[in-house]
Amino acid sequence: PDKTSAGSSAAVPPVPDSAAQTLREIIDLCSESGTGLCLISVPLSSEEAVGETSYKRRRNAALYAKETAAESGIRMLDLMEPGALRGLDGDLHFADAYHMNTYGAEIYTKELGRLLTSIYTLPDHRGEPDCAYMEDMLDRYRSEKERCLGDAAAAP
Repeated sequence: PDKTSAGSSAAVPPVPDSAAQTLREIIDLCSESGTGLCLISVPLSSEEAVGETSYKRRRNAALYAKETAAESGIRMLDLMEPGALRGLDGDLHFADAYHMNTYGAEIYTKELGRLLTSIYTLPDHRGEPDCAYMEDMLDRYRSEKERCLGDAAAAP
């Protein structure tokens, strides 16, 4: 039998046993190794864009993970919850029903960083040799964004 989140209606597809088992195995592995774990559900553009059944399936999975996290004493950031991410707009910041566009990804990343640093003490690795590649990628992203904004401003 599949796992169903409390409060789920019969019309909502249950979480497959294999997914529930995998989540449990991840939690157990982290617990056994003393590794901290924070679960995160990722936002979707809107129920209308995703489709009711797919949205309910994904929402049910997020609620199941949230319940499992609570039972296990693990933190969960439910970013599928409407309004969970400041400034993220399903109509403006998604390339399609499931994937954020560049601006959505930027908002998501900044907000996720803000949320995580409000909970955890995280080291800043900027300037370290092992992070040079990521800093180069960030510079490329900023240059490309600036170029795109310039092209858009120049368009008739």
